[in-house]
Amino acid sequence: MKRILILWLCILCCLFPLCACSQPEKRIEDQMNLALEQLDRPMGEAFEALDLPGSLEEAAKPQYCLLVENGAEVLGKQMNVVIMPDSRGNGKELYQRPASLVEYSALLKEDYAYPVKLYEALRKVYGDEEQEAGAQPFGKADEQALKSMGGEERYAALWKKDGSEIVLSVSGSGEDIRASVELRIPPIRPVFMPDGTRIR
Repeated sequence: MKRILILWLCILCCLFPLCACSQPEKRIEDQMNLALEQLDRPMGEAFEALDLPGSLEEAAKPQYCLLVENGAEVLGKQMNVVIMPDSRGNGKELYQRPASLVEYSALLKEDYAYPVKLYEALRKVYGDEEQEAGAQPFGKADEQALKSMGGEERYAALWKKDGSEIVLSVSGSGEDIRASVELRIPPIRPVFMPDGTRIR
């Protein structure tokens, strides 16, 4: 009897780490809502709430935003995560400055189907998009159109939710084509580096 019990305990100990590692992927709606909840909160709190890997000190790049490479998986793709402040916290520590933007972004690396998949998922949750100023409608973008993009081209879709904005965009050309999802507080306020250089 003892041997059987020990055997079962060994099996459970082996299975538990597997269960812990194989957590289900977050739904796109849950992921977007979690990011939206961080807007206007101190950036340090937002970093912790998003459960990003690494430390605040490692993420500070270079004392004007928080950047975590491969910090989140969105619809099966590892994406960088950036948390940007607005311009109201220039006199405060970086981590106490209010977040005005959370961005997920990644180079496509010839995966032109991914942004189309992302667009369809966001549209399913938030409905018909609005036109983003200065960009081509994302609804007209297919894999071939994205593959043949030039350096000045940009496809984007805009959704509004509870006073905030969700913007999906694809820009760049060749190997530098990047897909990003911005969750932001409108209007976009200017952001300055400590030396006074405007970065947004």
